[in-house]
Amino acid sequence: MSFSFIPDINSTTPISLPLFTKTAHIKDINIVTKVKGQPFDCTSLLQFSNLTAIALSGNMCNLNSLESFTALEALELRYISDLSTLPALGTWTNLNYFIGWNIEEQTGKVLKKQLTDLEKQKTFKYASVSNLKKPEWFITEFGIPFGVWPTKNNKVAVKAYKDALKVIKKASSIEDVQGAIKILVEVINDLANIETTEREDTWEAVMQLVSFSTLEIEEETASKWFDQYRDF
Repeated sequence: MSFSFIPDINSTTPISLPLFTKTAHIKDINIVTKVKGQPFDCTSLLQFSNLTAIALSGNMCNLNSLESFTALEALELRYISDLSTLPALGTWTNLNYFIGWNIEEQTGKVLKKQLTDLEKQKTFKYASVSNLKKPEWFITEFGIPFGVWPTKNNKVAVKAYKDALKVIKKASSIEDVQGAIKILVEVINDLANIETTEREDTWEAVMQLVSFSTLEIEEETASKWFDQYRDF
């Protein structure tokens, strides 16, 4: 059984499956969501008590609920930016097939070690953890707010965003971060047809960029920079 969720709204409210009347016959399930869209609540999978294979791709939450699937044999995880609540692979004694691909780096490294240890104890049909990604990758590839802008404006804005991110990741002072934000906003100032929606997108981009700094910068401070430099 396969489900795909691609909502058109920006929301942090988790998506859940409806309750089905007959689920005992379902052995495998595949859930796909937008990588930076609404998260899928894995708790709603618990109604499928006989699952032996689960494939998840995109934004997920409450991964700890997968612990209940004691008969799980296959688990596939793709394009997931937060695996912090995933149970240890040793939780599933029958697990013999595992894929972790384009997943967040921190937990991915832990999963690699867990696989190495488990493979000393038993044989997997297939097991791989690859293409580990840093948090900003999920933003720059899937979550930059300028995605729906007209093509010309989109290209200019995305380039300015990525240039600012490079500076901010290496910034050793708040002034460096502020300077990168100033350049980004000034680039947007020069674009045509910047209205309310585009202003909100640019504000969100500024908040994202500041979050990648190793320095502590309050949202209020970043908002002041945004208002100070924008002409729209």
